[in-house]
Amino acid sequence: MKKLTRFLLAGSAGIALCANAAISKDQLIFFETKIRPVLANNCFKCHSASQKVKGGLTVDSASGLLDGGDSGPAIRPGDPQGSLLYRALTYKDPDVEMPPNAKLPDDVIANFEQWIRMGAAYPNTGKVKTGKEVMEDRKNHWAFKKPRKPSVPSVKGAWHPIDRFVQKKLREKGLKQSPPADRRTLIRRTFFDLVGLPPSANQLEDYVSRKGDWYGRMLDELLGSDRYGERWARHWLDVMRYSDSKGSVNGNRDMPDYNFAYTYRDYVIEAFNRDKPYDQFIMEQLAVNYEELKVNANRKQLLPALGFITLGQRFGNNRHDIIDDRIDTTSKAFLGLTVACARCHDHKFDPIPTQDYYSWYSIFANLREPKDTEEPVIEEGKARFLNDYRSMLAPLMAEYKRLDGLLKLPGKEKKRRGLTREKIRDISRDFGRNIRKINDLRNVHPGTDVRAHVVYDQQKPREYKVFNLGDPKSPGIDAPRRFLDVLSQGKKRKTYENGSGRYELARDIASKDNPLTARVMVNRIWKHHFDSPFVLTPDDFGVQSEDPVNQELLDHLAVYFMENGWSIKKLHRYIMTSNTYKQQSAYNARNSNIDPNNRYYWKQNVKRLEFEAIRDSILHIGEFLDNRLYGLPGSLNTSRRSIYARVDRRNLEETMFHFDFANPSMATGIRQQTTVPLQALFMMNSPFVIEQVKRLCDMRKFKKMETTNKRLDFLYERIYQRMPTSAERMVAALFIEASPDDGYTVQLRNKENIKNAKTSIAKAKNLQKKNDEGKVREFSNQLRSGMSGGRFVARAPLIRWEKLAHSMMMANEMFYVH
Repeated sequence: MKKLTRFLLAGSAGIALCANAAISKDQLIFFETKIRPVLANNCFKCHSASQKVKGGLTVDSASGLLDGGDSGPAIRPGDPQGSLLYRALTYKDPDVEMPPNAKLPDDVIANFEQWIRMGAAYPNTGKVKTGKEVMEDRKNHWAFKKPRKPSVPSVKGAWHPIDRFVQKKLREKGLKQSPPADRRTLIRRTFFDLVGLPPSANQLEDYVSRKGDWYGRMLDELLGSDRYGERWARHWLDVMRYSDSKGSVNGNRDMPDYNFAYTYRDYVIEAFNRDKPYDQFIMEQLAVNYEELKVNANRKQLLPALGFITLGQRFGNNRHDIIDDRIDTTSKAFLGLTVACARCHDHKFDPIPTQDYYSWYSIFANLREPKDTEEPVIEEGKARFLNDYRSMLAPLMAEYKRLDGLLKLPGKEKKRRGLTREKIRDISRDFGRNIRKINDLRNVHPGTDVRAHVVYDQQKPREYKVFNLGDPKSPGIDAPRRFLDVLSQGKKRKTYENGSGRYELARDIASKDNPLTARVMVNRIWKHHFDSPFVLTPDDFGVQSEDPVNQELLDHLAVYFMENGWSIKKLHRYIMTSNTYKQQSAYNARNSNIDPNNRYYWKQNVKRLEFEAIRDSILHIGEFLDNRLYGLPGSLNTSRRSIYARVDRRNLEETMFHFDFANPSMATGIRQQTTVPLQALFMMNSPFVIEQVKRLCDMRKFKKMETTNKRLDFLYERIYQRMPTSAERMVAALFIEASPDDGYTVQLRNKENIKNAKTSIAKAKNLQKKNDEGKVREFSNQLRSGMSGGRFVARAPLIRWEKLAHSMMMANEMFYVH
């Protein structure tokens, strides 16, 4: 630091730095995560007691900063602008610049400003450690140590191991577990958790009246349902950033969509339904096309699993960003680590050096993506598809040959025929558009070969080096393909030699010796059952994450998961048979004063339903939900489950966006939860919602009911899965009696409506002639929201019972699970 002593401030000897005073937990975390690593990596070399001190200043202790250099203190706690250290970091004076080689990033300088303003807390830790020593210490972080099977505590009155771990913590904190939920509440909770749908009236009646182990049998039936895979696959699709489109692509040279992304989605649904062991699930998504991996099916039909790697953003085809996205998603999804933070420099908080990042870069950089797999995954209707494909391609190829001949003409002849540069550019744009239309056939044609988005290893893997500061033009030290040092348990790491190293990477991730893999997945599953995970940042188990309040229980479940064959269904059942899961969600003032955020699980949390569960429930209530499994992505206008809706990361459907759908461009362990007017407006005014309300009230069994009470029971049981209270009956009866029955429909009586109907019918018939089943299905569902049985349903005024049902669907009880 240049001429430091000239600027050291005097007269501050009476100011006490927060070294010996009590330091709050927040101050400690802030210093240890945002300040000490920067000092260790940038300042200790020249300004610590263990080195030759420059300028008389040491920054490795509170006293060193307070005493300062030759002329006074370097810090004035609470006063950043009056602190020489802060002035040096900002480079505002050319004579005082620290560090001297390069200014720190603005966000880091802002952290120092905040630290000084907070009182400059600097805990006395004895011997000062270098940056390397600090990172070695961080390898002792709890999450980097293999989980051990803890002994189950002995707690009076609790038989389930989960309850014993929870009750032990509750008693330590002076908390009391809540009573069990009533049967109807528990049935509704269990249905939404496992299948994302409410129970039907018949199912509800059946489970309410069952004797014996009714709950265990219900769990088995729901876990065996195809609806289970659809529900839990969507949770995983959030984590792996699923989308049917590529995001930013390279103009006309690349198609904007992943035509067969849905094959990955279907693979995930099937994997959950079949309870594929989680370690096998990991291996297949990273390395299913390695012969070393044993599989229990036709390997070709499992190739869609590689969509985990391939279905990310394309970043305008920037290869380095594509690889970075794959590293980021792999490390977050399976390990709960942010390895991508080490792309340009060593990770600021976790012991992940840049060399480890480029070890993984070397793996993913040695992959190639063919335009198609060598063979179709499923081959059906190929002749029909080829016939349609050729009929569209023939005129385009004829035009191509004609244009190619014109372009070969001499310049004067081109000019004579009006072939200006602008004209050629327009022709090129139109030609590219037509090519895309033809390629779209491969996505929507029912006879197309179903392929998968796969990767293969390069024949001769290339060795890569660390890119200094992330710059590919500035290679540094070697980066051999191997696993992360922090997760290698102190063992010498072997270099991956089998192709790109994908198989060996997958094996190390899926190993029982890996301290993170089981914990991370258990944490994700627990989150969806309690709306509050053990680790509040499911995609980041690193040093910055908050310690779990019940690490013993997390480790118990992680070991249970591995010992039970990595079975996700067994883990569900184990969690959901505990009293901790089955308890009420009612407020308790005493408990809430002690633990306002319910981190110790003294009650079940009230869970808000996601967009998919809300939409699917609305369809399900009116018995209009299409329960077909798998297939091409479609519109939200159809009656299929929401998991089959097309996801476009370039232009996400507005309804999805407004209801906090996961960002399809990045791994999302927890969705945001917002409350905005557009959500209420959708429920009030959407033709989709109004149509389902009408369907519900148009059901034959409802119309046959003659009394108000029976109709109320019907609506409450369908929408809320409970019976109305006496107060609700009274209010509803008053509303029904006071509301005029203003007609059921607006009939097609005027010429305009009749003409519109005939046009729509003609369009439907034309689509049928073309055998375009996908378009016919989509159009018929769009049409149904405007017409039904010769009437415009969505535009028809609601009658009194429909108004009541509509108001019930708009209430909070529809959106939340207790």
